[in-house]
Amino acid sequence: MKRQTLLLVALAAASSAAFCVLRAPCVEAKRGAVRLVTREVPLGREPAGGPKVRPWVSPDRRHVAYIAKAAGGEAAFVDGRMGKTYPAVANDPLSESGTGNPFTFSRDGRAAYVADFSKDRSARGPRRVVLDGAEGPSFDYIWSGGLHFSDDGRHFGYRAERGGKQFVILDGVEYGPYDDAFAPSFREYEGRGLVFAFDATRGGRQLLVVNGKEFDAEDPKGRELFFGEQARAPHEVVREGKHWIVWEGHEVGPFDEEIGLSFLHAAPRGGGWLVAFEAKRGGKQVAVVDGVEGRPYDYVGDIYISPGAAHTLYPARRADGEAFIVYDGEEGPTYSNVEIEGFDVKPFSPDGRHYFYTASRGEGYDSKQYVVADGREGRPYYYVTGVTYTPDGAHLLYLGYDRARGRTFLVRDGEEVASYKQMPEGDIRFSPDGRRTYFRLRKEDGGQDGLVVDGRAYYYDDVKDVEFSDDGRRSVFKAQRGRGWVMVVDGVESELYEPDGEKGEVGWSRDGRLALSKGGGRVAYVGRKGGREFVVVDGRAGARYDSVANLGFTPDGRHVVYTARRAGKSLVVVDGAESAEYDAFIPAGQYEKEGRLNLDGDSALSILARRGAELLRVELEIAGD
Repeated sequence: MKRQTLLLVALAAASSAAFCVLRAPCVEAKRGAVRLVTREVPLGREPAGGPKVRPWVSPDRRHVAYIAKAAGGEAAFVDGRMGKTYPAVANDPLSESGTGNPFTFSRDGRAAYVADFSKDRSARGPRRVVLDGAEGPSFDYIWSGGLHFSDDGRHFGYRAERGGKQFVILDGVEYGPYDDAFAPSFREYEGRGLVFAFDATRGGRQLLVVNGKEFDAEDPKGRELFFGEQARAPHEVVREGKHWIVWEGHEVGPFDEEIGLSFLHAAPRGGGWLVAFEAKRGGKQVAVVDGVEGRPYDYVGDIYISPGAAHTLYPARRADGEAFIVYDGEEGPTYSNVEIEGFDVKPFSPDGRHYFYTASRGEGYDSKQYVVADGREGRPYYYVTGVTYTPDGAHLLYLGYDRARGRTFLVRDGEEVASYKQMPEGDIRFSPDGRRTYFRLRKEDGGQDGLVVDGRAYYYDDVKDVEFSDDGRRSVFKAQRGRGWVMVVDGVESELYEPDGEKGEVGWSRDGRLALSKGGGRVAYVGRKGGREFVVVDGRAGARYDSVANLGFTPDGRHVVYTARRAGKSLVVVDGAESAEYDAFIPAGQYEKEGRLNLDGDSALSILARRGAELLRVELEIAGD
């Protein structure tokens, strides 16, 4: 592992200037030899006048449902099967932003919705759940967004109201009444089968209901019955307005405010748990580590637990404004500010033996930033970013900008190993195998975007996508030059393409316009010339279409697949072989322009399509190669 990291840093030290970029010509691809075997599964027809709302697609993108006007009200259609007519099919608001999905699907395609029997649109009910066409019991109100299937689709539950009380219904059985109740959750255990649970209150008593049996919310028997081994993990409870953290016979509190799951940290240690959290009491914040409260401060930041749970670290600040790190309960030196900066950055090395943080002294133009590693200050810089250990833990890397020298330095273990002419921007990113890196350089007014891959600097008007293959062997990024753009694959620049974004801009290629095969051997992306789009696979351009979407590889990496539009029709393309044409592929969300392609296996695809008023599931088998 250390040799891998040294190779990475040797590349970084090679030069501070941009290398010349090779340019690869685009070659016309040969037509594919595959054959597509098509099966069209009818999913019904849209009624005359269209549905009340757009079609709703199941999470697996294999089923479709919609609501349509019918004599005497509305009817739900699921895969073309018309349900009973009701005064309305409920579609309640999720928030002020609008309604949700009136249909809830299981993973295996079962569908449920809420029938509204009220004659008055301002009334809340009565309502019934309709599951696979069968009506459930009547309630005063059922929220259409609160229906739940178990993961395997075999069990179904929801919450409902009747006579001012609340009930939970599981597989047709009512539980209640309660003053308040929450949606059920499901778990499957080997030897015990399904276990369901929900929280409820009755007469001021907080309850955990497991398989229909009521327990006090804090009863360890009930918690273990549902949560299993996780029942011993720390959790928050409220008693008489005060907050406590409870785990494995430990209780810490009381505290004045909710602690919250995001501030509760736990790591397994010696068959138990090391628990750490930030809490508030009497206007001060305290860090609690392993049940022991630290000193009260005006501010306590996130508490970090090292791998192996041997050490803890957190930033703190006193009323006088002095900031410092508390490492294993001991205060470090004071600074103007201390922080653990960066996205998902952990301040400990992978083996848990080393730590770092960023500190600053001074204000404004005269401020200095330092990386403090294992308690030792590094060289001062005007700006520091991207502090991280290499994935193998062999080195500590970061970027420091020295204003006096006007350079950004890549620093390894305190030593400046490369420099660049622009300020850094963002974190240092690693390839999935941990052997390669990239980071960005800030674009100044009138200047260029900078990108450094394995120490090699590239400068363009703008840099969009940057990707490594999952094995780390391939690198790809998209860059703008003038009004056009190029794709740079393994340091080799493509020909110049036309803008492909909205309003004549250069767009991002993520989400269906750039793909790397599993194992990293192949690269494909969507190019644009003469107002037409085409797929470039391993440097070879395919047929041209009005637009291209859903670009990807089959799981085995052998086939390139995508959808395309041509002369107002939609089709699927596999290695250049085209499917039949359809009027459209059905999108699953309001922000999707084109329905998405399912990769069902190494040689199987499916997509939902529309031909006239007919709705179809198009299943494609790749054959003949």
